[in-house]
Amino acid sequence: MQKITTNTSYEEQHIPVPSAYADLYAHFYFASCAGKKPVTRTLVPTYEPIIVFVFGQGVYLPHQQLTIGPTCFFLGTIKKAFTYALLPHTEFLAVSLKEDGFYRFFGFSPPAANTPLDPDALVAEDCFGQLYTTLSRLKTAKLRVQALLEYCKPYPVDRSPKVSHLIEAHNGHLSPIKQIAATTGQTVRTIQLQHKKYFGYSASERFRYGRFIKTLKLLHSIRSADQKHSKATWFALIEESGYYDQAQLIHDFQNFLQTTPSAYLKQQGHFCLPHIE
Repeated sequence: MQKITTNTSYEEQHIPVPSAYADLYAHFYFASCAGKKPVTRTLVPTYEPIIVFVFGQGVYLPHQQLTIGPTCFFLGTIKKAFTYALLPHTEFLAVSLKEDGFYRFFGFSPPAANTPLDPDALVAEDCFGQLYTTLSRLKTAKLRVQALLEYCKPYPVDRSPKVSHLIEAHNGHLSPIKQIAATTGQTVRTIQLQHKKYFGYSASERFRYGRFIKTLKLLHSIRSADQKHSKATWFALIEESGYYDQAQLIHDFQNFLQTTPSAYLKQQGHFCLPHIE
């Protein structure tokens, strides 16, 4: 278990996904606020659906002007930065589903929205209500993750061979859709629809997001090495990440995080980066 931040009132943890479940879950993220004031964080887009279990007073979502909890709620594929405030005396466990994980559980594409949904509205029974009750009785994040994995074990179906081909084509190919269409004899449009069906986003969206996350990882490594972000460093980063120019990089920061690269560096401590830290 990796502890990211801890002080007398606030704690964050990333809990590793067991290898047996690595094709379903991307990560488990736990946070706790034991102080008297809310703690605000912004989740960097993950392009993954997330289910959140809130224990205690609740979570405040400023953009929706909504307080949720104690309960569980579902967020569609996270494509934009998502700001939340953890209220005092509150814990939450966020479960991110990997690639086709949502489709394997529910049988349809994940909604593409940052609007909270009741997860039991997605199924025909009170599965998540029962799961929430079970998790609320446990005292540690590790025990909650173990109980969740055991409870959910019977539900996902096997991965479709079509998905395996799509995932394999993602590695090292700028145009995986065209590659699969050429090797299978299917039309590009057919493969595009399959990609959207299983993942909830297009291959071009995935490529753009992957390039942006690569940039954040490079920025994070520079910060960890205590290097300065000089103009030369920025140009080297643009080239290594695969951007055409500085304007394209700035455009992606505004698209994904609603901020600029320089502003992001100043506010970096307020961002939650599950795929980087």
